[in-house]
Amino acid sequence: MADTVAYQEVIDRENNPIKYAMKKAGLNIKKLSLLLDAPYRTVQDWIAGKRMPPSWCQKLIIEKIETSA
Repeated sequence: MADTVAYQEVIDRENNPIKYAMKKAGLNIKKLSLLLDAPYRTVQDWIAGKRMPPSWCQKLIIEKIETSA
């Protein structure tokens, strides 16, 4: 069972690293939007996987989420 949870965590982190970091930090879409000063709808699209920022930008976003937690 623990292996399944760990495996799912890796899959989540790889598929949508922003969503993973957001959940780990205990943020919701509104709080993340305010933290990043980004439009709510844009953040909502990232979390839904409809569109994603470039990888270099994702790294900066994740860094900001982790430092705010």
